[in-house]
Amino acid sequence: MRLASSAVHLVAPLFPLTTRIATLALLVLCACGDDGPMDATAGSSSSAGDETTSADPSASTSSSTSSSTSSSTSSSTSESSATAGSSGGATPSCPLGTESCPCLPEEECEGELVCLLNVCVTESCAPGSEGCVCDDGGCELGLVCEGEQCVSACVYANDGECDEPEGTGLCPEGSDVADCCATPKNGECEERSMGGMCSDFTDYFDCGYCPPVWIGDGECDESDGTGLCPEGSDPNDCCATAKDDICDEESQGGSCPDGSDPFDCGYCPYQGDGYCDEPEGFDLCPEGSDPEDCCATQQDGVCEEEGMGGACPPMTDIHDCGYCPWTGDEVCDEPEGTDLCGEGSDMEDCA
Repeated sequence: MRLASSAVHLVAPLFPLTTRIATLALLVLCACGDDGPMDATAGSSSSAGDETTSADPSASTSSSTSSSTSSSTSSSTSESSATAGSSGGATPSCPLGTESCPCLPEEECEGELVCLLNVCVTESCAPGSEGCVCDDGGCELGLVCEGEQCVSACVYANDGECDEPEGTGLCPEGSDVADCCATPKNGECEERSMGGMCSDFTDYFDCGYCPPVWIGDGECDESDGTGLCPEGSDPNDCCATAKDDICDEESQGGSCPDGSDPFDCGYCPYQGDGYCDEPEGFDLCPEGSDPEDCCATQQDGVCEEEGMGGACPPMTDIHDCGYCPWTGDEVCDEPEGTDLCGEGSDMEDCA
């Protein structure tokens, strides 16, 4: 269901490749303080109390009070040390003194790193470049300044797909450098493992293969399908001849894997996903095979969803019903963007 489920983030009706989700794991940073010296102090106070007790039995109450006070002072001091340590500027997942993290006290860093504007970077890290400190609050093309450090402005960077204007167009120029390193379909394999200078899985067409995640997913990615992969690299999915009115699937008398010829075999594998996949929609399925998703007439100015005066399932007529379920994903879905949502319904992303 790659094509249908990820159609959200491409300009309709182009077919997208992947859905990107990023997860940040938060760790707890333990500040240890100066417990050692405090324990020693407490031990000394206790010892002094013992000596007092042996010298004068009546001083036992004083000894007990002294020990208690010392212990309390030690605990309080340790807690203060821990608090001071935890407020020293380190984030839970970014140890002080390591690369791209806050510097150690006295502007020091580990190894050969140098402290620049309280961030540990390599000595050759030029301000304004990716992974380096910001240059007077600014960064190079395609980067943004976050927490005094320049990071990619593309939320989909380094996922194996070029998202700059020459690719999916989801990100600004210069923000997805690694994925856009290779020139696609120029007949030259530019991946590093095959003698080139670009990351692996970024030039699969010219390198003669189809990414494993797309092989056998029920969608042909060769030239007679999505065209993302070279001829012969997605044989099972491209076995059937699409839209020739002949069902080529094995279970229905053909010789191709089941799921590879849904249009001609009269069914739709994408039912109920919120997108109309019949001819009037994405044209992936035959007429009448995706009734719920194709219930509403798109962009006719009439909201046809249940609960809003219509009779169609929720999420099937979002454009006419005046809302956008993808607000806040950094992709403009109003008419000037993907055109999946109505004007004014995705103001956050279209600002």
